[in-house]
Amino acid sequence: MEHIRLPKVEKVRLIDRISTRRASVGTLYLTATHTIFVENETEIRTETWVLHSLVCSVEKQATTTTGSPLLIHCKNYQALQFIIPQERDCHDVHISLLRLSRPVTMRREDRPGTFSTSRLSTAAICRSSQPLSGFSARCLEDEQMLEAIVRSNPCSDFMYVVDTRPKLNAMANRAAGKGYENEDNYSNIKFQFIGIENIHVMRNSLQKMLEEFLEGLESSGWLKHIKAVLDAGIFIAKAVAEEGVSVLVHCSDGWDRTAQVCSVASVLLDPYYRTLKGLMEVSPVIEQFLECVWQLSEQFPCAFEYNERFLITIHNHIYSCQYGNFIGNNQKERTELRLQEKSHSLWTYLWENRTDYINPLYRPDHIQTQGVLRPLTAPYCFKFWRALYNRFDRGMHPRQSVIDYLMAKIAMLEKEQGKSIQVKTNTLDRSHAVWASPPSDSCLSLANTPGDYSGLGGFLTSSPCQQTGPESRLLILPRPGERRKRSDTDLSTNSDDQESGIADLSSPPSEDSAKDPDEAAYSAA
Repeated sequence: MEHIRLPKVEKVRLIDRISTRRASVGTLYLTATHTIFVENETEIRTETWVLHSLVCSVEKQATTTTGSPLLIHCKNYQALQFIIPQERDCHDVHISLLRLSRPVTMRREDRPGTFSTSRLSTAAICRSSQPLSGFSARCLEDEQMLEAIVRSNPCSDFMYVVDTRPKLNAMANRAAGKGYENEDNYSNIKFQFIGIENIHVMRNSLQKMLEEFLEGLESSGWLKHIKAVLDAGIFIAKAVAEEGVSVLVHCSDGWDRTAQVCSVASVLLDPYYRTLKGLMEVSPVIEQFLECVWQLSEQFPCAFEYNERFLITIHNHIYSCQYGNFIGNNQKERTELRLQEKSHSLWTYLWENRTDYINPLYRPDHIQTQGVLRPLTAPYCFKFWRALYNRFDRGMHPRQSVIDYLMAKIAMLEKEQGKSIQVKTNTLDRSHAVWASPPSDSCLSLANTPGDYSGLGGFLTSSPCQQTGPESRLLILPRPGERRKRSDTDLSTNSDDQESGIADLSSPPSEDSAKDPDEAAYSAA
């Protein structure tokens, strides 16, 4: 508000330079964002609002007998002429409008800083286009605007300026009169370069990945770009939530990379943007942002209210033209095309069918749902989004709900488990038949090695071919609590068996074996 010398001027006349109707008399108000003219003569309150960022030029004309004219030209080709009674008041309004609109001219494509705050912190996330500073140019108003952002946060005496471009690209833009903020002119700022490539590199990377999936996935660098966007969002979220520092984000023109990074940071910071309604507000609706959200939902499955099908449905309708949300490049074009009257909204359709897009694992009271998400960005944490790019492969169809998929998986596992139980039952029946049947001559001629019983943990004392009759049941396990010692006599008795490899090494007879009925059965066998 320090740029506004005179916030209110009465008895101002507004001359319509297009129509022939007479001038309107009213009150002129100056705010931090708008110039507002309110008519006094009409019964119905008529207001004219002019956004400061739309002001292209402000011209103070020569004083006449009726007052001092002030001509405002807007970027949408609107022209407003105010007749202010006092010349001093006209001078103050002129200076105020120049200061309020000048920071826009310092940014490329006249994109000023837009602000958003977090409920968890007093810090703010701002985004804009790159400054037109070159090597030595500066704008006092732009510097004061960043200083005001720093002062608005009592928890920190500096702010981060995150440039999403590679540093070499930003330095090259300085030669063209663009570049990045000079730290000598902007006090209390710290720079952070992220290194996200521009939209043209992203498009080529995606096309390369789709054309050459197996070999091209690694060489395309698509997942590397996803990691870079997430790293930038994590840095901003950490600065706001943990350090309490405000952040200004920009790239070249203040779109694509800047919008993605700020949106990812919003998803990480606020649980509201992880709900259906929240994503409808924050989403810049591009493929890369949707994949970043999917990667986060893979690491935090309980934190997102919507499921994978919800993201894929949005992706499908970006290019389907079935809904009017994604027709046109901006809101101005959509308004001119009258899409609200001629088309339907995708968000309405998704909300009416929200039961199909609810994540069954979502828990509002879960620790993942509350607070700030802190994902891992190691290379092994990133996955290929098979449901989107390989949607026609076998497996889960992208239009199949998660609940249906889980139920189908459960049924398949139960079926496989039933088959496994049946196979084990048949195996036990056959084993019982083998143990109950008399041995064959071929079995007696075969020697068993210790490796044959390595997986049985020593529970079997001999091979099935050695055991016949009901006495064989006594040889399965030794009796607990019995300590047996091998005698020389027993060793000599079983020497032939040891040479043939059929000896029972786990249950040697003791000296008192003559009194043990089990040992008698063993000798008979």
